[in-house]
Amino acid sequence: MLPHPAAAAADGPGGAAGEVARLFDEAARATESYEQGRRAAATQRALAGRLQRELAVKRRELAVLNDRMGEVARAQYRAGGSLGLTARLLLADDADDADEVIRAARLARQADRVVNRLMERTRAAERRLARAERQARTAWRDLDVRRERLAAIRRGIEARLERAQWRLQAEADRRVAAGRCGGAAGMGGGAGGAGGASGTNGARGAGVSGLSGVSGVSGLRAGVAGGAGVAGGAGGAGALARAGGVGRVGGARGWVAPVEGYALSAGFHRAGAHWARRHTGQDFAVAVGTPVRSIGAGRVRSVTCGGAFGIEVVVRHAGGWHSQYAHLAAPAVSPGQPVVAGQVIGRSGNTGNSTGPHLHFEVRLTPHMGSAVDPVRWLGEHGVRLGPSPH
Repeated sequence: MLPHPAAAAADGPGGAAGEVARLFDEAARATESYEQGRRAAATQRALAGRLQRELAVKRRELAVLNDRMGEVARAQYRAGGSLGLTARLLLADDADDADEVIRAARLARQADRVVNRLMERTRAAERRLARAERQARTAWRDLDVRRERLAAIRRGIEARLERAQWRLQAEADRRVAAGRCGGAAGMGGGAGGAGGASGTNGARGAGVSGLSGVSGVSGLRAGVAGGAGVAGGAGGAGALARAGGVGRVGGARGWVAPVEGYALSAGFHRAGAHWARRHTGQDFAVAVGTPVRSIGAGRVRSVTCGGAFGIEVVVRHAGGWHSQYAHLAAPAVSPGQPVVAGQVIGRSGNTGNSTGPHLHFEVRLTPHMGSAVDPVRWLGEHGVRLGPSPH
């Protein structure tokens, strides 16, 4: 059972929001460890494969040496060995016969030396083979251990992310139910961000200061895309390893994409039963808690919660343009606060009229709903290339 909505006001930096920030930081560090371990495992796998190939070569060499040893042994047997040569020398009738026997003895000694060398080579090959076998076994054993460690790290990442996502979304639901957006200073207001600051809410924020900053949880970029739902919501913590951002983040003139590690879902002006007329923005499928960034420099026009957009932030930019970020789980800015391109202004969520975790993003001519333009085209004109929108 979720705590009473009033509990949201009691959460300071050390409460639920602070715990969420800590969990995401831990997950980022675990992700870095996972990537290091994955690269090490790939190196170990290549080493084990090379040792196995060397082992096969040494086995073939040993088989050839054994065949040669057999040939020499058979030749000595046919010649009667050294004892047969001694008998022939004693029974020789003349000097010519003795010379022939001596030459045969010399050849036999040479053959013995060849046999001895072959035996030494065979024994050396056997030792090399034994070493290679030990190295191969050790390499594969180390690889198995690394795989187990990587699996444990992956499970830890997924568990941490799942905990963080549930806590963050539960906190967001409490904020929306209480009409308190949280952040440095919560603001009331309806959906769409109309009207800007409609009055200061005196309730204490939910302590999301740990969620602000430019860097965010960059280590989780690779694991938050995917999922389903009308908005193309992300599939949760298990999506971590399947991830991939689409498009570049930075634009040529100081503009950036609003999130990283996303998949584009519902596009601008799309028709459907879930919208009264047409879809007014672009949806980015990301997991709950993904850092949401201001697309450019500007000033926060409003931070509102409740209604169709849930928790949302509207930022005013140069030239009168406005950007809107909706269905957030937590804001990290306050109305009137200046922001720079790429600054984290909140965390993505699933608040308001949303069927799955995602960011609803708009570019508007005014701060009000109904003045939106195609955000993908607008960002492209400002140097930020995104992935293809769904048809």
